[in-house]
Amino acid sequence: MLRIMVSKEVFEEKMKILEQKFDIVDKFVKNHDRAINGLFNELFYNKFTVTQDIPFEFLDKPNPGDKLVLPTVQGGVIHTVKRETAAPQLIEYDTYWTSGAILLKHYHSNAIEELAPLEGEFEVTLEIKNNGIKENVKYILKVGDTLTIDRGIPHQTAALEKGSLEVRFIYSPPDNLTPSFT
Repeated sequence: MLRIMVSKEVFEEKMKILEQKFDIVDKFVKNHDRAINGLFNELFYNKFTVTQDIPFEFLDKPNPGDKLVLPTVQGGVIHTVKRETAAPQLIEYDTYWTSGAILLKHYHSNAIEELAPLEGEFEVTLEIKNNGIKENVKYILKVGDTLTIDRGIPHQTAALEKGSLEVRFIYSPPDNLTPSFT
């Protein structure tokens, strides 16, 4: 076995070069994913960088089978595929998460969201108002669990490990509106 000894300075310089190369690749991958996902991700990245409404109509824009990369707060990747559904008031997505992926904090003004892990564990944080005071309530979801999030509740999901989630949105207009589905 051949061993090559290098000084600490040389080693650190080589590591710095490697980190720079990884940063370049990482930036390319992120930019490439954004470009592939077109308008959907452009809207997401530009509009939903703070807690904002993602209405049912926005969620319904992609076609069944469309593959999208969702924006994350930090690290990780979330791939999603829209399913075909028969009911116009129902939207379903299959999502695939790398460990550590955290979706942007958001809410849905006219949809109820259901999350059901198919693989892995997820932490979902709901922002609840209790006597006018905001507090975060955390749930750990495992395979077999389902969490229903009512319209208007800000929430954020994080993958505690690599996994997949079935996500379902049910149209639920505010109490003063009537659904317009035929």
